[in-house]
Amino acid sequence: MPASITNFNNTTPAAPAGSVNVEWQKTSNQVGTDPASGLPIYDSSANVPIATTSQLGLVKPDGSTINISSGGVISAAGGGGGGSGLFAGILSALPTQAGTGLTTAYNQTGTFAATNVGTGILFQETTAESAIMEGLLKAYPGTAFTLTILTTMPAPAANYAGNGIVVAASTTGNAMWFGTFYDSEYYFLAYEWATPSSLGSSLYFATSGVFQGSPYVWLRYKDDGTNLYFSYSYDGIVFIQLYTVSKASSYLGSGGFNYLGYIIEPQSVAMASVLMSWAITEP
Repeated sequence: MPASITNFNNTTPAAPAGSVNVEWQKTSNQVGTDPASGLPIYDSSANVPIATTSQLGLVKPDGSTINISSGGVISAAGGGGGGSGLFAGILSALPTQAGTGLTTAYNQTGTFAATNVGTGILFQETTAESAIMEGLLKAYPGTAFTLTILTTMPAPAANYAGNGIVVAASTTGNAMWFGTFYDSEYYFLAYEWATPSSLGSSLYFATSGVFQGSPYVWLRYKDDGTNLYFSYSYDGIVFIQLYTVSKASSYLGSGGFNYLGYIIEPQSVAMASVLMSWAITEP
């Protein structure tokens, strides 16, 4: 049943036939600015004081982003179940560096840049590098969790561009990369790195399951507290497991999980990828 958004005051006008009244409340706490629209972002998820008057901007009354136009029209912004576009029901809110918590620089050498754009976070290196990982990190969650992302495939399709999820002991030490890589064709992989500039051993490397014509892929990393799992999907619903290992016997060991993030690997080619969805949930 469609909602009728008719005012933002304490009054409740009669609803037209076939609709219901919805009164949105906004917080006065601005937490940032949306890079796509330039509108302020407000967050009421922490039960901060709220008001009942309309204000132009983005509001998160329950963790799902909505947009309030200057005319008081509310619509979805950044996915999370709004709209009717591809993956609209399962996308996270539009990823930004602040919103995802990906604010710690990770081996950003050369001409690397991470930029909030209208489709997510653009990760770009305009200089062909050696085998390195460049990207952004956040603190590793303290409890069991599942990270699900939607990312564009490494572009251009040229040797040896890669991207994906990284877990690391530190910003300069041991790390594990779970993602995609191009070497004449696209591969899924899991790899050890001694440092973000020192490639180690392959844990998984295969073209099995790769749809070579897709411009994007869903990747999932799960830590259930005991084991790690790496999976992929092309519909965001059904995930196929590629690799699993116990945390204790993994390359990072049981105590080496301190950072989680997203990287590109611009080996021998200038490249870019866009992180289009980022969601951390319970296992």
